[in-house]
Amino acid sequence: MDIIPAHKSYRWLLVLLFALGATACTPSFDRQMAELAKEIGPNESAAVSWIYEEPSGNITSLGDDWRQRVEKGLRDHQVEVKARKDIGVIIDDIGSFGLGGDEQKVWQQAGADVVISGNYHVVSQSHSGGEKPHIYLTIKALRVDDSAVVKTVLWQDTLAAGWSRRAASIHGNAHQKDIEIITDSSGNQSRPLLSAQLDRNPACYPTGSVANIMVHTDPGSYVYLLNLAADNTMTLLYPNKKMADQPLPSGILTFPPAALAGVQLQFYPLDPQQTCSEAIKVISSRVPIDFSYLPIPENTLYAGAAGGDIKQVATTLKQARGWSEKVLTYMVGPDCR
Repeated sequence: MDIIPAHKSYRWLLVLLFALGATACTPSFDRQMAELAKEIGPNESAAVSWIYEEPSGNITSLGDDWRQRVEKGLRDHQVEVKARKDIGVIIDDIGSFGLGGDEQKVWQQAGADVVISGNYHVVSQSHSGGEKPHIYLTIKALRVDDSAVVKTVLWQDTLAAGWSRRAASIHGNAHQKDIEIITDSSGNQSRPLLSAQLDRNPACYPTGSVANIMVHTDPGSYVYLLNLAADNTMTLLYPNKKMADQPLPSGILTFPPAALAGVQLQFYPLDPQQTCSEAIKVISSRVPIDFSYLPIPENTLYAGAAGGDIKQVATTLKQARGWSEKVLTYMVGPDCR
């Protein structure tokens, strides 16, 4: 996209002691699945969402392996396992932020009595045979009708050969999916009205195409345009160095403005040989929201992997109040005409 000093020996010792304690005291994974199944109950069903990598939020084949293992463990203990529901970040956020309107709708469409999600991280630990990679899992089950925690499972295990290839196989990002659906939970009456659209229908742009975004909102509102790239990173399109963060007197924004000579919004795929899906999240707010930590792809071709922290954006939005959003999804690449 183009618009113009800790003591290592002590740290190692603490990690090693923790690992030894966990190995000695933690029940087997099958035992923990049996305990979870008992908490779910004989007349309840379950659906398993992502088990994603922290802190990146990447949904990986390694996480899918454990997702399958959770499903198998539940079935082995006579729990009815429904079709998978990719709503894992909602589960993570209920305790901290509650549920916004759109999130509540997704939650109620889970199709099961209990929804299970989790995350993992990999740590290298020292053993007599050298360094060995360990996976640390946190798995949480919530009941849909009241959002109550059914059980939290903590587990660690040694990873087998080939794990790094599975971990490098990425097919989504939990935080990006979260950003696409999260809305302000402060109440409809406080949010500005908002409509937004791209200048193509369907929104499919050949490589290097010039695009425009039209936004209509309540006069005096602040508008933000956040690009969600195909590599699950984020950039800030508006405001930028040439267009200040200030309320719109008329509530109307055409981006880029025709009056701003020489400024264009151009779409490029991350891989020139492939057509990919990206999105722009349009936000209208009663008060300013600080996205200054996001990079602005100004006068440069955005090549991916240099975007801002998508998890930080999600946290910013959950803590803000009085805003509306519209997600504009588009395709870009050689398959578009």
